[in-house]
Amino acid sequence: MREGDSPTRGGWRVRTRRETTAVVNKPVMTRSQHCRVGQDSSAPKIGYAANWRPKVGDSSPSVCGLMDTRHMGTKAPPPPRPLGVSNDEAVELCRQWMVYLGAADSIATEGDSRQACDLYSSRFLAWVNNRGGNLDIELVKRAALVSAADGRRALIFIAGGIYPDAQDGADGLGIAILRFDPFSGDLDGANLVGRRLRDTGLSSN
Repeated sequence: MREGDSPTRGGWRVRTRRETTAVVNKPVMTRSQHCRVGQDSSAPKIGYAANWRPKVGDSSPSVCGLMDTRHMGTKAPPPPRPLGVSNDEAVELCRQWMVYLGAADSIATEGDSRQACDLYSSRFLAWVNNRGGNLDIELVKRAALVSAADGRRALIFIAGGIYPDAQDGADGLGIAILRFDPFSGDLDGANLVGRRLRDTGLSSN
């Protein structure tokens, strides 16, 4: 190895101690600064606009100009909620699950943007169904339409069960269904795609 070269391991370059320190000490942007990075006039200022659609020829639509990045997630999953959760609390709980699984920039939508989806990150759009009944195919279809127009993958969090046609439809469309239990603090996949994402996380998908 020549003087000045960085060591390698298995063909991959290993950071030197100086480089690692520089990365760790890199300034962290606030949410408002994050939303201004790469922002253009076609993207909403914050959140997801229900009537926003990508321009013709735009192959990488985004919300707030967020770029596609990788995140490691938090070390611990959200704690159990023995008293259950309201609809708004369920959205926040699922946001925490997204962060835990690797989508560290996940944000809950507000106001009219909630009509389009409940949560978004730079790579995913998510819907939260806090009802105790079974998920039907209609929400799956709506999530598929919105995510197809937006360009990011769709996640649906459910607190209850799921009808077979909704389960099969979600698998066919590549939509992950994740079942959350606020009382026990558990999260599991309710379809094939959901189980895969639960196992592998969101940062690598």
